[in-house]
Amino acid sequence: MNLSINSDDMPSSFKNTIVKNGSITIVRSNLNNIHDIGKWVEEFSTKTNTRWNVRTTVPKGTYIQCKKNYVCHHSSHHKVDRTLNKRGQSKNTNCKASIKILVKIDTVSTRKSDPFVKNKYLGMITISNTHNHNINTAEALRYLNPDVNLRSTFEDYFYDGMTISDALR
Repeated sequence: MNLSINSDDMPSSFKNTIVKNGSITIVRSNLNNIHDIGKWVEEFSTKTNTRWNVRTTVPKGTYIQCKKNYVCHHSSHHKVDRTLNKRGQSKNTNCKASIKILVKIDTVSTRKSDPFVKNKYLGMITISNTHNHNINTAEALRYLNPDVNLRSTFEDYFYDGMTISDALR
């Protein structure tokens, strides 16, 4: 299931430019460090109803500032095979969707070779958004973590003395 990505899906706390859109989407963003990468993916996850797990991290490089690779939380990374799962339902669907983010170093040579670096778009994001599972169904959404505001609202209900069924209503 290939989902096209548009500017509404991009995190609003960063400046983003979609360079190429298709089965693989390339986005340039004004990311500066590894902390920005985490914030970008977190906001992207919220907007697209997806969740991503870190696969690899390069916190500091010679030719790049930093890099992180993410895989869909329905991938087989660190999960038991579906056929061997004894607990019933499994999140492992062998999903191949991924996000690769690298932050380039702002040098004279990178400014010459990459026009986006001149405009301070140091982050290069490659999104393969081809999921092999539904994203916007109740079954898929139940695997996502609840929003922080929703969780605090429910906790306030419990502190006020409501039961679980009262809080759900």
